[in-house]
Amino acid sequence: MKIISASVIDKGLSISTLHMAQRKQNHGRAPGKTQISISLPQNLVERIDKLADEENRNRSNFIATHLERLADGIVASEPAADFKAAKKK
Repeated sequence: MKIISASVIDKGLSISTLHMAQRKQNHGRAPGKTQISISLPQNLVERIDKLADEENRNRSNFIATHLERLADGIVASEPAADFKAAKKK
């Protein structure tokens, strides 16, 4: 739990307002994550969404996982089980 300083209270911010302000700064991302923006063709996004759904992932997680595999030199067409085994090495 965070301690609210007297100066924050003096400025008229309520506890809920302070909490919302702190949440906005984090943007809902997990620690260590960075948000980026890219432009992709609509048909590619549709294909990514379909593949992500097949793996029970959201779009962001699917893209991040496959970019990590690419960066690690693992062929994207390898089954997920092979990816997990290769990552442990």
